[in-house]
Amino acid sequence: SGHCGSQRSLDLVDDTLLSKPLNEWGHMRILFLCVANSARSQLAEGLATKMFGDRVEVQSAGSEPSGKLQPWAIEVLKEEGIDISK
Repeated sequence: SGHCGSQRSLDLVDDTLLSKPLNEWGHMRILFLCVANSARSQLAEGLATKMFGDRVEVQSAGSEPSGKLQPWAIEVLKEEGIDISK
């Protein structure tokens, strides 16, 4: 369909979980999944890692990973102080 995620995936989150402070969630893991894992999911992983720090385990993956990272994605996050080049 050309985009990652859907509104339907948000319905899977329990509203009571969202009302709790992050430190009461227990160990949380987030996976951003797109097709190639070369830009969108990498951008999301970088931003979420900066946002949550080591309180949340954040990863990205692709259903058909390209093995490449888009140079513009590296540059965009670099402007925000986030290094995804590794």
